Amino acid sequence: LVGFSAAIYGLLTAYGLLFGERVLLFMMLFPMKAKHFVLVLALLELLTAAYSSGGGLVSLTQLSGMFFGFLYLWGAAKASVARRAPKKRKGKHLKLVVSNDRVFGPDDDGPPKSGDKPKIWH
Repeated sequence: LVGFSAAIYGLLTAYGLLFGERVLLFMMLFPMKAKHFVLVLALLELLTAAYSSGGGLVSLTQLSGMFFGFLYLWGAAKASVARRAPKKRKGKHLKLVVSNDRVFGPDDDGPPKSGDKPKIWH
């Protein structure tokens, strides 16, 4: 349970980033948005680490849990965008091949004659 608090803080950071507009009750009294709640927790841990008499190692591990929670979500978002992005191809990107049945276009001269190649637009 000693090292588990950093994981909890990482999950809190992820919650604040994903559902930042949801309202939570801070200390069961003050309503605030989740993103502000996470910032308050981070500031409290930073102040605890700076001014604690014991060195603040516990607070630093909780801050590192928040940092790694943020990094995880940031990396997952970048990977998701990279997966959805179209792959770049060398050369021409768009090729439209029109069959011999009927060709429509600004330079259309009627139906193709027998033996004509299909028109290719680039």
